[in-house]
Amino acid sequence: MPNPAPTVDVDRPVDTKQMAEILTSAGYPLAASSLNKYRVAGSGPPYMKFKRAVRYVPAKALAWAAARTRELTSTSDDRSAA
Repeated sequence: MPNPAPTVDVDRPVDTKQMAEILTSAGYPLAASSLNKYRVAGSGPPYMKFKRAVRYVPAKALAWAAARTRELTSTSDDRSAA
């Protein structure tokens, strides 16, 4: 029998790898390397940095991921604007 998914304290900051795992388990498949790229580009979820340590608050990152969810494809969006 598989182990149930661990519960996550959505207000407790986590590192990049843990954040990628939380997002993936929530249905937003994302690798830690993608989070790193988004952070450098300034287009990723909100984060905190303490010296060299980067931390994400899961609640904020999950909200960021949910806000990026689209119902339509980009071509459908273009047609509706015409």
